[in-house]
Amino acid sequence: MNRQDSHNELKTILHTLTSTYSPAIDELIRKTDGTSYFVHFLEPDINSMAPSHQEHHLDEIFEVYLIGILERCHLACITSLARTNSWLKSSLSQLESNNLLGFSASLRGLLEATADAHDATLITVNHLYNCFPFIYLRVEKSNTSAKPIILEELEDRLIHYTYARKQPKGSTPLPYHTNKSNADYIRAIEQHGATGAMQLYSRLCELTHPASPSISCFLQQTDKYISLDFSQEKQIIHELLTEYETTIERVATLTINSALTSLIILKKINFRTPAPAESSFSYSADISKMLGRINDFIKKADRDGFVFAESMWHINPAQI
Repeated sequence: MNRQDSHNELKTILHTLTSTYSPAIDELIRKTDGTSYFVHFLEPDINSMAPSHQEHHLDEIFEVYLIGILERCHLACITSLARTNSWLKSSLSQLESNNLLGFSASLRGLLEATADAHDATLITVNHLYNCFPFIYLRVEKSNTSAKPIILEELEDRLIHYTYARKQPKGSTPLPYHTNKSNADYIRAIEQHGATGAMQLYSRLCELTHPASPSISCFLQQTDKYISLDFSQEKQIIHELLTEYETTIERVATLTINSALTSLIILKKINFRTPAPAESSFSYSADISKMLGRINDFIKKADRDGFVFAESMWHINPAQI
């Protein structure tokens, strides 16, 4: 999204993130509300088909397989944006109310939600980009010059994102339906550039749980006395936002940008869902380069008689 130098006008990083992203996310949510995803059942008996028909039916099956993956990609991206946006707004609301405990709970929710979503949105944007010719040609152009590829890792991660939860003791959950700990996701996003995420998470947990910091925030203490002081909440909130400003910005932008960029790529495959304008990311050299390379490929692929060769793309899908 367009990032203007408005830090002097806006109070905190939460104001900046909300003003930058929330209007666009709200619009995407409005336009996609009511979208349905349908199960695709395809169980043809390939062996009973005439050899001349087998290849055609296999191509059709593979196209339906890819469409199912793209639908999972869209589901993950739009729900991650909706959830992140809700936690952003909640954090900002609690900040403006000077409600330290409510703020800590909401900011912790934002941190957990973005770290969890990043596990899915990062692999989504990477696969949509790296495998773009193999998906675009098969789904949009019905061009079989691109070999079939199986996106097993992406599919497994998206299933985990949507369905993983804590399983009852003694149950036998389906593959990828068991949750990981929040700390696992937060360590992962920290390794991708959100420095300080684990430390911030620890601080927020201390305030959110019924532990000592959630009491001492209302007290002034020395070795001689304890006094009630309910005026410290604003100061503690300010200290957290100042100390972890870069961390908060990174956890939000890493997840939001990967989801929004994925929506743009999906739309280029003619996946009929709303997406932000490419110009929204004109400030990002990396995203602009990625989208530019995709646009250049589409121009080539749209020519009559186009035949794909793997040397036309920057990566072989077997390397992903």
